[in-house]
Amino acid sequence: MGDDKVKMEAMEILGMFQVLPRLVVFDLDYTLWPFYCECLSKQQMPSLYPHGKDILYALKDKGVNIAIASRSPTPDIANAFLDKLGLSLLFVAKLQEIFSSWTHKTEHFQKINRRTGVPYKEMLFFDDEDRNIEAVSKMGVTSILMDDGVNLEALRQGLSEFAQNLSPGKKNKENLLTDSSQNVLLLVERHIHLYDSYKTAGHDSFVRVEIQKLAQLLSMYYDDNMDDTQDLNIPFDVTYVQDIPQQRYGAMDCGLYLLAFAEYLSDFSVETIDAEVSSY
Repeated sequence: MGDDKVKMEAMEILGMFQVLPRLVVFDLDYTLWPFYCECLSKQQMPSLYPHGKDILYALKDKGVNIAIASRSPTPDIANAFLDKLGLSLLFVAKLQEIFSSWTHKTEHFQKINRRTGVPYKEMLFFDDEDRNIEAVSKMGVTSILMDDGVNLEALRQGLSEFAQNLSPGKKNKENLLTDSSQNVLLLVERHIHLYDSYKTAGHDSFVRVEIQKLAQLLSMYYDDNMDDTQDLNIPFDVTYVQDIPQQRYGAMDCGLYLLAFAEYLSDFSVETIDAEVSSY
């Protein structure tokens, strides 16, 4: 496939989506190019994955900013290769985050966020390591795992997942299921109901602090149905509902039970629940 054709297809893919990321961030090793920088010398001539350069230029032509978040013990070689490939000027100034240490990728994104002001949810990230994808996804960044370098299919997948994450369905906004703590959260009209199977609902200090943090954050970000008169600084109200019957943790049907119960709550078909309610 010729270079012009790759770029044209990339432009067509980008044109399929009404909303594009404000910033697309790439790892380098085994994402943009098929090697580890530290295994080569500055004197060698590097090469990208076949679709890489045209995808970068297509993003640039569409007005999408691009950046680098990469860890390498030889950042000087990485920067030299970017210069040799004529790519350095494509990336947003001061957003070539190539660290010489094994700093966690979340630190890269914290710096990128501070420097650009772009919210994490408006970023798209490509990387070849599971641990980076998992960590950065938790920050709210749409993150795509690369099996064989960036290509047109990865671009299509990334933009599709970005669009889905940016505009989740109403039910996903109203209901949040957390399997690790075996709780169900229900968000309705600026109020958090935490349905907990344990008698100590709301009394665990760590959980209580984290829920209060969530209540404050939601007041800033959960604004789809707000009018201009609502104060974003007022946290959501929190109610803990305890003694919800539940299967033993780890039981085969435990996850199915929680999903069914969350669905049951979301239907708003029951006005009262036979459980003790405590507010904090």
